[in-house]
Amino acid sequence: MKFLRVLWECFFSWKVMPEGEIKDAQVISAQSFGFRNSDPGLSNKAIAEIVWNIAQKRGLPMILQWEVAYALPDEPDNLTVIRSHRIKGEYLDTMEVLSQTKEIMGKQRWEKAIVVAHPSHIWRVKKMFEKMGVKIIIPSGLRDIPFDPQSEQWWTRNIFFWILREIPVRLICLAKGWI
Repeated sequence: MKFLRVLWECFFSWKVMPEGEIKDAQVISAQSFGFRNSDPGLSNKAIAEIVWNIAQKRGLPMILQWEVAYALPDEPDNLTVIRSHRIKGEYLDTMEVLSQTKEIMGKQRWEKAIVVAHPSHIWRVKKMFEKMGVKIIIPSGLRDIPFDPQSEQWWTRNIFFWILREIPVRLICLAKGWI
């Protein structure tokens, strides 16, 4: 029955509400969403702003995908940047970023993470992280993160392209047991 519920959600779940208490978090994790050749792009700048605001208020360490880290106004000491896949030449996808984040969290004995991602991406990030056993907190403000029409990744330019690519990706993740 759970499989059928998640299968249904692969097609029809597009909004995730804020959840959990930010005060309970031990770390902030952020996934990038597209990029431009010359800069992180609109989406990653918006993600970085949310991360930065939370980090400044709470003083939490951060584990960020490189596009988000590059969009921060400053590079704090408590920042870990995920720049590449552990297998040379492989694409740095959501699963790899989350796996590396989980590994870093395990070494630090952190269990609860504030997760920041594009609102159209957060459902899959949440499901994958939960499957890994990470307790997640989703802050408010994610709905303000835009698509970037100039992104190098065509699927992050608008909602239509995103859904076109995201549904098959979700189904692959379900088939692999990642969600």
